[in-house]
Amino acid sequence: MIWNSMHLLQEARTIDDRINPLIKTNNQIKFEEHTDYIAIIGGGPFGFYALESLLSLSKEAIGNRKFHIHWYNKNKNFGAGQQYSPTTPNYLLVHECIADLSAWKTDRDTISSESLTLLEWIRENRTIEQEPLKSDHCSRELFGLYLMDCVLKTIAGIDDEIELSLIQEEICDLEIQGKTAYLYNEDKKLIFPYQSTLISIGHSNKNNLLKFIKDSDQSLDRFIESVHSLEYLDRIPANSEVVIKGSGINFMETILHLTEGRGGVFYKNDQEFQYIPTGLEPKIYPFSRTNLPTLPRNTYWSDHKYELLYMTDAWVEELKAKKGNIDFKTDILPLYKKEIQHAFYSMLDHLKTVSHEEVLHFIAIQDERTRFSINALLDPVTYSNVAKDVNYNEFIADLTTFCLIAMQPGELNSTMGAATGAMREGFLQICKLYEFGGFTPYAQKHVDDYWLNYIFQISLGPAREISEKFFCLLKQGYISFLFSETPEIEIQEQGFLLKSKKDQHFFSYLIDSTKPKENLKCENNRLFTNLYKKRIFTVFKNGVYDDGKINLETNGKVKGKHSDYPLYLYGPATEGPVLYNSDLNRNRYDFGQTWAEQSIILLNKLSFSDFT
Repeated sequence: MIWNSMHLLQEARTIDDRINPLIKTNNQIKFEEHTDYIAIIGGGPFGFYALESLLSLSKEAIGNRKFHIHWYNKNKNFGAGQQYSPTTPNYLLVHECIADLSAWKTDRDTISSESLTLLEWIRENRTIEQEPLKSDHCSRELFGLYLMDCVLKTIAGIDDEIELSLIQEEICDLEIQGKTAYLYNEDKKLIFPYQSTLISIGHSNKNNLLKFIKDSDQSLDRFIESVHSLEYLDRIPANSEVVIKGSGINFMETILHLTEGRGGVFYKNDQEFQYIPTGLEPKIYPFSRTNLPTLPRNTYWSDHKYELLYMTDAWVEELKAKKGNIDFKTDILPLYKKEIQHAFYSMLDHLKTVSHEEVLHFIAIQDERTRFSINALLDPVTYSNVAKDVNYNEFIADLTTFCLIAMQPGELNSTMGAATGAMREGFLQICKLYEFGGFTPYAQKHVDDYWLNYIFQISLGPAREISEKFFCLLKQGYISFLFSETPEIEIQEQGFLLKSKKDQHFFSYLIDSTKPKENLKCENNRLFTNLYKKRIFTVFKNGVYDDGKINLETNGKVKGKHSDYPLYLYGPATEGPVLYNSDLNRNRYDFGQTWAEQSIILLNKLSFSDFT
C-alpha cells in the first residue's frame, strides 16, 4: 500500500493552513533586551529535529529562564522543507517503508504528549478502513504533512518562558562577534544577537556538466539539472528525444515527472504495471557511469532485516583501534565480500537450515566462473557473459525482470534480497569506521569515488513501486538504453550529439539527474559561500585528501576561525567528516541533540549581560 494525502482526513490534509498564520518576517519581531536568542537556519526535517531536541531538553533543564528561538526557512514549509512540501506530486515517494519513520526520539521524553510515529499518525488520520502496515510506503507530501503536524504539536507544548518564532527569511550570511552571532538576509544585518546557532540546510552545488556546457556558450536552454527542480522539465516538448545522465533515484523521479507528471496513468494488471500515455511524453535515453538502472530498495525495518554475520559491532570496535589507518581494500573489503556472498547462498532452500560452516563449504566447491560474488552485483554484464553484439536495451529489460522477480520475496527470503540487504547493513558499519578520518586518505578517496555510487545503486535505491514503474516504461518503449558504454558529449547548436564506440545519436535535450558532490570550493548557496570566505567554515582534510567538505568536531560543532562560538551543522551538509547523514534516522549522527545539550549548558551558565 502506498499512502498519500488523499487517504487522510481533511483536517490532516490542510495542516499547512494552520502553520501559515504562525509564520512571520523579521520586521514583525521586536527585539527584547535582557533575554537570550538562539537561531536555527533551515526549516526541513533536520531543523525540526534540532528544535524538538532543544525544547524537550530545556523543559526540565532551563527552569524559568526566558529565551527566544528564531527558526528560519526560505519558504513556508516549516518541518517539511522543500523535499517534503505538501505540494509535491504524490507519485514521488519516501523510499523507506513507514515502519521506523518517526519525528520523535524514542530514548527520552519529548515536549509533546502526542508523539505519534508516522504509522500511528496515518492510522489515526486515515479515511479508509484499511490498516497501515509496517511494510507500506507513503508519498513525500504525506510525510511532509506528518512533519508539519509534529511542528504544531511541539509548539503546543512550549512553556511560557520560551518564545518561538517561525521566520520566513533566507539567511545569506553570518557574522560572529565574540560570543554572539548576527545573521544577514539579502538586504541587511538583522538586529538579534544569537548565543547559539544551528545550520541544517544543505549544499547547493552545481554539477561539472553544467560548467562544461556554460563554457561552450551553446545549448544552455536545452540543458536541465532535474535534481534542483523537476518543474524545469516542463519546458521539454512532447515526443522530443531526451538523454538523461544518471540512473539513480533522481533519474527515477525525473522519468515519473516526464510521464505520470504529464497526466499519464499507471495501473496494475495481473500484479504488473501498465501505462496509459497522454501523448505528451518525450522519448528517454539514459546513460551513466555504469549504464545500469538502480535496483529497488528492500522493504525492511528495525526488527525485520538482514542480520550481519561477520561485520558485527564487535568487529567495528576492534577495527576502530586503527583509526586513521584503516585500509578499505585490505581491512574491510574481504569481509564485505564474504558477508554478501554468504547472505546470498544462505537463502538457497537446501542451505537455509544448515550451519554457517556448511554454507561456506558449499560456496568453496562452486565453479569459480559461475559462483555468485559481489562482482555479479557490480558488473552484471561481465558476470552474465553478455555477447558484444547483444541488443543492450533488451539485456537491461531482461536484467530488470530478473532482479524484480528475484528480490520480490524480500531480504529474509530471497538470495538477491539477502545479498543487497547485506550490502546495505555492511555499509552502515563501514560508515562507523569512515567517520572523522578513520580511513587512510587513499582509502577514503577510493570509497568516495568508486564504492559509494555502487552501494547506493545496488542497496539504497528507490521504493519497489518506482522500480516497477520504470520497468513498465522500459517495456513499453518510453525508455531505451542505447549506450552500453559511457558516451562522449558533443555540444551542437540545437542540442547534443552523444557518441560511444558502438553508437551515436543526436538529442534535443540533455538532463543531468545526478546529485552534485558537495564542495565548499565550488559554486554554492550564498550562506555557505560567505562562511567559507570568512573562514568560519573550513575544509575537512584527511591527510592529503581534501574534497571540499565542511570541517567539524565529533559533536557536529563547526571547526573554523571562530571555534569558540557554538555554531553547529546537522543533516546532509555534515557529510565528509561523516557518511550517509542525509536519511531520516534521528539516531545516526544526531548533531541536533548535541547542539541542544550544549546550548542548554550555555544558557544555564550565562546571562544576557555576558554577551553585551
